[in-house]
Amino acid sequence: MARYVNMYSMVCYSMKTQRIGEQRLIRDDLLLEIDEAVEDAV
Repeated sequence: MARYVNMYSMVCYSMKTQRIGEQRLIRDDLLLEIDEAVEDAV
């Protein structure tokens, strides 16, 4: 869960800096992280 919060913080930070390209990359990474975390949890 801590890792999820850290990733979410990175996404929020990216949005604040308005780096749209990085935002997309981080968001894609975040979705992958969530998918992997869900698979591990099941």
